[in-house]
Amino acid sequence: MNRVKRNAHRFCTAAIFAGTAFGAGAVTQEEAQRLDTAYPPGSVVVCRSDLPAAAKSAEHTTVVTRGKVLARHDNLTDFDTEVAWLNEGTGAKAMALTFRSSERAVPAGVYLRIEPDSMVLTVPGAPPETVKNVLNSFRVAMAGEEHYSPYSDTDITDFPSYVTHKPGEPAAWCSKEEPAHE
Repeated sequence: MNRVKRNAHRFCTAAIFAGTAFGAGAVTQEEAQRLDTAYPPGSVVVCRSDLPAAAKSAEHTTVVTRGKVLARHDNLTDFDTEVAWLNEGTGAKAMALTFRSSERAVPAGVYLRIEPDSMVLTVPGAPPETVKNVLNSFRVAMAGEEHYSPYSDTDITDFPSYVTHKPGEPAAWCSKEEPAHE
């Protein structure tokens, strides 16, 4: 649990940005707007990044971020987001954090604000007190702050897919989730 908790804090902000920073992938504001248009309300972007193992014998963890675009007004976009930490061996969720967020686009990047009261944490098999403590630490870390992500941190790969490269953090590969066919 401590390893998961350490990795969660270390990469939480990066995972959150990867899933919701749609302006990313564009060096210019015009390219960012084109990318935004590719993700209209109702669409979902899925980002994956592989976290390095804490030790040689430790399993790697994959972080999957799913951001659903709820609404877009001028330079503001609202999201419902889930960040899931998956165990390498089983693919099962070791931990999942869901929340509502808003993104504010500016000429050189985006500012992300997470609503701390909307955060819900699930950690299968963890004692309720542990879950409560980890959730509270996420809420404190995100309370009242906007987190900036410049467009230059990300490259459009195969439009509308993109990859984010935040300094000191693993790359996040992002693409549009295809709607389920019934």
